[in-house]
Amino acid sequence: MSAARSAGGAFAPTIYGRVHANGLVLNSYDYAFDFDPAFIAADTDAALWLIMTSTNCYIRCGGGAAADLWYNTAGVSQGNPGAYTGTGADIFELGEQPDSVNIYNANNNTISNAPVFSAVGTYTSDDKSTFFAPTQDVKYGRRVIAALSLDFPDVVVETGEITQQFTFRKAGYDDYTITFRARGEAECEIV
Repeated sequence: MSAARSAGGAFAPTIYGRVHANGLVLNSYDYAFDFDPAFIAADTDAALWLIMTSTNCYIRCGGGAAADLWYNTAGVSQGNPGAYTGTGADIFELGEQPDSVNIYNANNNTISNAPVFSAVGTYTSDDKSTFFAPTQDVKYGRRVIAALSLDFPDVVVETGEITQQFTFRKAGYDDYTITFRARGEAECEIV
């Protein structure tokens, strides 16, 4: 998973979450059901972001619904990661601070209806060549928002996925790249 930049050292990260090639690291799901009410709504967020501390650099995931689940490297559910507006759950630990980082939005995938894709924190770059020095305690990432409402008998589902590629760079080290995928899904049903 690393692309050689220069002959030198290698990052030795700890990976806690399932990488993209093996499936979703986060599935955020909200479901609303009722018998012919005037109105129901379901909404959730699924987010992936990078954050650097005073000694380390992490990739985290978080959602916005009670039914959120994140998965370890073996694909075993680790429960709810917590909200993306909070600290979320660590899915990757670099083990040190990088000099710079590239975050590439590898795919915004609309599976059904019209989910919304947006930045988390101050993330704006979206190409494989723009590296930046992350600011300590600032979030950089991407999220998908699945939110819908229903006011007549029907079943409606809105689903979207984000795939984020993170590349870490440090003088004297080979570049290190890892990719994670997260899904947000909202479902409303009135009978």
